[in-house]
Amino acid sequence: MNFDGFNFLVTLIFTLLPVCILKWKDLITSDKKMNILVTLSVMFISSLCSYYFIGYSKNSISLFTIGATSLFGSIINYYILSEKILVKKLPFSLGLILLFILSDLFQLIPISLFDIDIKKMSHNMELYLTIFNNFILMLILLFIFRKRIISDFKDFKDSFNKNIEIGFKYWFIGMALMVGSNLIIMLLTPSKVSNNEEAVRSLIEASPYLSLILTAIFAPILEELVFRVGLKESFKSKYLFCIASGLIFGLLHVVFSYTTLTDFLYVVPYGSLGFVFAMMLYDTKNIYTSMAMHMAHNSFFTIVQILSLTVVF
Repeated sequence: MNFDGFNFLVTLIFTLLPVCILKWKDLITSDKKMNILVTLSVMFISSLCSYYFIGYSKNSISLFTIGATSLFGSIINYYILSEKILVKKLPFSLGLILLFILSDLFQLIPISLFDIDIKKMSHNMELYLTIFNNFILMLILLFIFRKRIISDFKDFKDSFNKNIEIGFKYWFIGMALMVGSNLIIMLLTPSKVSNNEEAVRSLIEASPYLSLILTAIFAPILEELVFRVGLKESFKSKYLFCIASGLIFGLLHVVFSYTTLTDFLYVVPYGSLGFVFAMMLYDTKNIYTSMAMHMAHNSFFTIVQILSLTVVF
């Protein structure tokens, strides 16, 4: 079995696009039996189309990826047809996620201006470039959500104790899920930490304080605006939103650094945190709750990692 990004992307497009068009144009009404029939029909046809298209394009075919993606997309299709996912608001949410993924391209600005040799970059230079692209992305997101950010601040200040109490409650649940799932993964696999975690640790070792700025300030603000606020409006169901937020959050912490399929097990611990941050937002209706808890979480574990580097045994 192997996972292939091209197979995934092609199959996801073939699976989701027909249903999104049908629902966008209001060409199909919400009926349970019809929803199931359309979902199964599209899943079968999209799998065939993906198989032949990928083969025709001379790319290697991964039946595992095609099957898994078709099933995953079909679940989304069912909820789109049931109107629990609002297809007319989905492009905004997906656009924010795409902006988040492609934001590294902002680094090309200083690389081009200062003629930086990317093959000879130090860890510090990598971090400075990451801070630059995160800063640009943050300005864009703050502009997009400026009204929400201003209005939520007053409510967060007025209901501070209540919001923080809810935040800590869900954070403890998330920590229990994260620690428990990590222990199970450690028992099932030879790896002790995820590839993403190893990459973060190596950057902390190279430049502790720059890493602290990235993990404790930029990451919580950007991730909460994209994966929580940006996604929420596309879902009518509380738990569907929270699960989707956690799943996408977890996948994006794994998919760009995985080496084997077992690495995808780490979607569970990362996704657990994403899930509880989404619950915080939903229950308090305030972005500052999940943002503050996310900052506290990242700050604590980054500082622990920094302090561990200074300990002499």
